[in-house]
Amino acid sequence: MLSISLGKTRDFQLSPQRKNSIFAFQSCLEMAEYFTLNFVRIYLILDGTKIEDQGMFLRRNHNMLKYNGDSLMSYLNSIKNSVFLTETTYQNIMSDMKKAKMSIKKEPPDYRLNVMLLANKS
Repeated sequence: MLSISLGKTRDFQLSPQRKNSIFAFQSCLEMAEYFTLNFVRIYLILDGTKIEDQGMFLRRNHNMLKYNGDSLMSYLNSIKNSVFLTETTYQNIMSDMKKAKMSIKKEPPDYRLNVMLLANKS
């Protein structure tokens, strides 16, 4: 009797007394199915590319969270040093700036061509 042992889980026996080709074919199919299932399971556990992809994914997420956390902390630190204005205060400052721009003495433009001013003669 020919015995093929696959560990403690399952034994397949092909006896010479049973020379039925259907039985032998069925036993071979069972063995192939067993090997295929175990190979696929081991492949999924030990496949280096899958583990590398998972590690890359975890590193990418960690870096993204770290970057977002750092940028958020810098934004919060900049807000702490900011001065918040009400709308009326902002409007008053803008109107003061417009008045200051209008009160600046404007010099007439120099329309002469090919002249470079080296110093102001005033």
